[in-house]
Amino acid sequence: MSQEAPSLRARLSAISSRLQALMEEYGGIALAVWMVLFIGTMAASYTAIKLGFQVETAAGSASTFAAAYAFTMLTKPARAVATLALTPVVARLASRRQTPPAADPAQAPEDAPRS
Repeated sequence: MSQEAPSLRARLSAISSRLQALMEEYGGIALAVWMVLFIGTMAASYTAIKLGFQVETAAGSASTFAAAYAFTMLTKPARAVATLALTPVVARLASRRQTPPAADPAQAPEDAPRS
């Protein structure tokens, strides 16, 4: 008996639960990554359509914004995977920027009072 590959619904459900766990762990950083990816995809789609990319769907006859939004919604699974991959990296970079360097007493200015 061969094992069947997980269905699309099961894979999407797994990604959804991983995104929820990511949101709980990273909070605002995960949301910011998601929104940057969403806005970037939307802007790129809008620009591509405005520059003459031909959309061969029903959305192609709608307004440019509606077509860009429809394409952005089609990329939701890819954006979810990208969010899962990028959020820990962005969180690490953000924590490095917020951690002040340790003070070295030997590096103190000469005019500073010594104790």
